[in-house]
Amino acid sequence: ASFAVFSLNVVTVAFSFLFSIFSLAGSVYLLFAAVAGSVFLFQNLILLRLTSEVQGYKVFMASMPYLTILMLGLMLDKLF
Repeated sequence: ASFAVFSLNVVTVAFSFLFSIFSLAGSVYLLFAAVAGSVFLFQNLILLRLTSEVQGYKVFMASMPYLTILMLGLMLDKLF
């Protein structure tokens, strides 16, 4: 199950870069997406190594700030 979670989150992070690829967002968003995506995927890598319900919950809890940071990145990108 942890590999499935990891795989789906890799796809989620990859799709977050589509905004920049299709010129819907600029470099500010790209920076936010890269940093937040790296931290989020790092949490997922820990889940792969230490498969537990507690670590799964940590990944779940990391997804909410990840998505919030992406939205902030989009808003700030439009301002600058």
